[in-house]
Amino acid sequence: MKHRNLAFNFFVQTWLAITIAYNGASFGDEYKKKISSHLCKNEYKYKITQPMLDLCKEQAYNFGYAINGFNRGITECQSLFTNQRWNCSTFDVDSEFTLFNTVMSRGSKEAAVQMAMASAGMIEGITASLRRKKKPTTKDESGCNTQLAQQNPGEYYSECDADLTIGNRFANLVIKTWQPQTNQEEVQMNEHNSYVGKMAVQLNMQKVCRCAGISGNCVTKCCYQTLKPLKVSAQWLQAQYSKAQKVVRSQRVRRDGRYLLVNEKDGKEPANTDLIYILDSPDYCNHDINKNSLGTTGRLCNNTSLDTNGCEYMCCGRGYVTEELNVDDFCKCKFNWCCDVTCDRCKKTVTRHICK
Repeated sequence: MKHRNLAFNFFVQTWLAITIAYNGASFGDEYKKKISSHLCKNEYKYKITQPMLDLCKEQAYNFGYAINGFNRGITECQSLFTNQRWNCSTFDVDSEFTLFNTVMSRGSKEAAVQMAMASAGMIEGITASLRRKKKPTTKDESGCNTQLAQQNPGEYYSECDADLTIGNRFANLVIKTWQPQTNQEEVQMNEHNSYVGKMAVQLNMQKVCRCAGISGNCVTKCCYQTLKPLKVSAQWLQAQYSKAQKVVRSQRVRRDGRYLLVNEKDGKEPANTDLIYILDSPDYCNHDINKNSLGTTGRLCNNTSLDTNGCEYMCCGRGYVTEELNVDDFCKCKFNWCCDVTCDRCKKTVTRHICK
């Protein structure tokens, strides 16, 4: 799995480099189509459906940004859930639910937060990439357009705002194009949680202002909305995960003809910031591919912790083994003026506990 991920990451970086050049160069339309076709057919080494291949050819550079953002979203998910039995890791198997080299969880509230973080990553990745390429149309070097109405007294609109529109639209398109249409409730669940991912990015944007003009007294400011680090959106989604709602199909019909999903307990429609799921979660103690459970055998645990990373909880009562390892480490470090630090290499013993 490790070597496969390294190869995939190399592919992503190559893809982004080519798509940036592709988008910035003055190629003709036919030549761009040939580049897109080559990228999508020959460079994408993993399972892809014909609709996803067509989407790739149509918007090669957004597709590349989406891959990169998706992987960052999954990485944030794995980092935040590293001390849980379910740690956002999945099976390395061939599955129709594989999206960008990751087998997605299905139906559970873990699937809900995984989908939302992946969506947030795609939206953030596309938005950030497009914003870096955006050039203000105003002549003011600050990016402010003083011809437009003020937002607040002394604050003017900036064309540097991070616009989520394209990123959100393309992330939704990826999800709708990718997912199998075999279970309508699951399809609606994934679409809803993808939108919650967008809300995570939108609600966690920040306002940045800088002084405009030459007076230096900062009476007039140029302000814009920008993205916070993806980790902030992921942490917000982790909090929503603890409040995720189980939903069932109601008899009410939506405008698109599909049945409305409502809270199992009170029959109310979930808010657009609520994560939703349709299946109860397993305990993730045992390896069960049918339940998207890797199990916890072989996982590291803390034998003094009473939290979720503690050996009693993490190992599901099966017990654990303790081993000692001798590892290299830096020691006796000294600061040398100016500006260098020198250290010796020392051996130290590390004790770790592993679930049976």
